[in-house]
Amino acid sequence: MSKFAKPVSGVSLKRQLIFWFGALAVFIALFWLLSDVLLPFIVAMGLAYLLDPLVQRLQGFGINRTVAAIIILVFAIGLIALAFILLVPVLSAQLSAFMERLPGYIDKVEQIMKESSHTWLGQLAAEKLPEAQKSLSGLAGQAAGWLASLLGSILAGGRALLSALSLIVLAPIIAFFLLLDWDR
Repeated sequence: MSKFAKPVSGVSLKRQLIFWFGALAVFIALFWLLSDVLLPFIVAMGLAYLLDPLVQRLQGFGINRTVAAIIILVFAIGLIALAFILLVPVLSAQLSAFMERLPGYIDKVEQIMKESSHTWLGQLAAEKLPEAQKSLSGLAGQAAGWLASLLGSILAGGRALLSALSLIVLAPIIAFFLLLDWDR
């Protein structure tokens, strides 16, 4: 038996592995259970990590760290809000347009397969194309319904609303205090 296979301080390797895997399982379970609570802290840490160099730059110009943190944080929150306000309607419109055009795309693929220059492709998919078109059309309808249902349940759900509000309110406050004490 080699010196690496001997038990360390009276505890066998098997028991150590059981302990550490058990501790890992408990950590993962706690992380999963507390994910709603931890999310504002994780977002705040990421925000503070990204904004700290800018705060240090302003501090280098002679601005107090507290004032620099407030300026940078307000600017960053404004940019995030502006991006959200500008991008959500565009993405929503594009998703709706894609869902409306999906049957046309399916028809276009069918036409390409039927062209004489692509006969091998048409023969390959001849028996499966009607089934695929039917299931894709059904899938598009189901996806649109599912998306509408999901958005409705997210907006109506109190837990999701509370989580979003806590993220919106708490993350900037936590990020502010992290930015103040980042160098310490």
